[in-house]
Amino acid sequence: MLKATEDRRNGARWSLALALGLRQGEALGLRWSYVDLDAGTVRVWWQLSRANWRHGCANPHACGERFHRKPCPKGCDKHRHRDDCPADCLVKSHTCPEPCPPRCRKHAARCPKRRGGGLTFRQPKGKSKRTIVLPAELVPLLKAHPAAQLSERLKAGSIWQDHDLVFCPEDGRQIPRDDDWRDW
Repeated sequence: MLKATEDRRNGARWSLALALGLRQGEALGLRWSYVDLDAGTVRVWWQLSRANWRHGCANPHACGERFHRKPCPKGCDKHRHRDDCPADCLVKSHTCPEPCPPRCRKHAARCPKRRGGGLTFRQPKGKSKRTIVLPAELVPLLKAHPAAQLSERLKAGSIWQDHDLVFCPEDGRQIPRDDDWRDW
């Protein structure tokens, strides 16, 4: 697996995460200011996570109106088991979805004036702020990484977003967890 990722962009991310046992958010939230390549240590003090959006409009119920799930009519055929389902079918979608409660204030992610959400840096789960010694094999790999990142930074020019991240896309912003899963 490490051989397959070594030539990929941000391939060091996988080596580092696997060798150190980092969670996905901890690897994606790792910043250069917490990496000491001379001492061979990494301080895992932050993780990248997605915060929930909040409505920014005056009437959240009306704002999310078109996204509200309505109750299914009695005897709904859309969500029941069909004749072509296998005998042991346990698919959840065969049950009618739970409708939104009256005066639902959810669906803030789709609010045009949403605020407070998106990718943010948080402390790791529990009390797992820790300093980890890098295996000797990873130090040269990480020492080569800033040079590659600098060339991308120069190429990106004014669109570069500096978050001091060790692993980031070509424009310097954070890597969303979903994109990271697809890459995996």
